[in-house]
Amino acid sequence: MDLTPLFQEIRSASRDLLLLAPEQINAVLLAVADAIEQHTDDLLAANRQDLARMDAADPKYDRLKLTAERLAGIAADMRNVAAL
Repeated sequence: MDLTPLFQEIRSASRDLLLLAPEQINAVLLAVADAIEQHTDDLLAANRQDLARMDAADPKYDRLKLTAERLAGIAADMRNVAAL
């Protein structure tokens, strides 16, 4: 799988973010936090598929393993950043 186009899109999007006003950035952070909470089941299913391709003994396995609690924490942290 060639991820080059995806990485190019991400790079372009990151440059576009620099042009946003702080209020817009905060709105994006809050929208992503909402999306994480609304799609927790989908995210966990995709994460299980990713982890199935890894060796559970790999030190990165635990760091990459998502749980509902971890996703809730990520969403909460995004809200905290937006509130700064």
